[in-house]
Amino acid sequence: MKRTGMSESKIAAKYAGALFDAAVEKGDKHLEPVLNEFQKLCDILSRDNGDSFRRLNSPLISLESKLDVLEKVLKGKIQELVYDTLVLLLKRGRFQHFFEIVEIFSRLVDSHNGVIRGDVHIAAVPDKQRADKITETLSSLTGKKVIANMVEDPSLVAGFVTYLGTYYIDYSLSSHLKKIENELKRS
Repeated sequence: MKRTGMSESKIAAKYAGALFDAAVEKGDKHLEPVLNEFQKLCDILSRDNGDSFRRLNSPLISLESKLDVLEKVLKGKIQELVYDTLVLLLKRGRFQHFFEIVEIFSRLVDSHNGVIRGDVHIAAVPDKQRADKITETLSSLTGKKVIANMVEDPSLVAGFVTYLGTYYIDYSLSSHLKKIENELKRS
C-alpha cells in the first residue's frame, strides 16, 4: 500500500466528496440511484466472506486483469458514474477504501436530502404505528427526516435512547427519574 501521509478517512472523504459533487452536477435525481448502486455493490463485495473484495485489492492480480473483469461484468449494466469511480479507485490503488467511500457518500446524500439516520434503543420493538410515532417525534425534534432502526434494549424499562447524527436524545424512564431526583435534591 502506498503511503501519502494522508489518513485513510481523509482519502475516503476526498473521493466521496468528489463523487458527491459529480453526482450533484448530473442533477439531484442521480443521487439516489448512484447511492443504491454503490450499496448493492457493497452487498455483493461483502458476500463470500469478502473474497471478491480481497481479489480486487490483491497485488498479485494485475490491474489489467481487474479492469478486464470489471468491464466484462459491470460496464453498461451500472451507471457510468459508478463504473468510472470503480475504475478510478482501481487505477489509483485506492479500492481498499471502497466501503468507507460509500459510507461517507451515503451520509453526504442524506445531509443533502435533510435525512438523519440512527438506531433507537427501546425496551421492546414497537409495532409499526408506534415506531412511526417515535420517528415523527424525532423528526420534529431534529428538524430533519428521521430514518430510525428500532433496536430492542432490555436494559431500558420504558422510553428510548438514540443517537441521530450529532443528536443524543434520552427519553428513557431512568433519565426522567434522574431528573426528578435532581429536582428534589435542589428543593
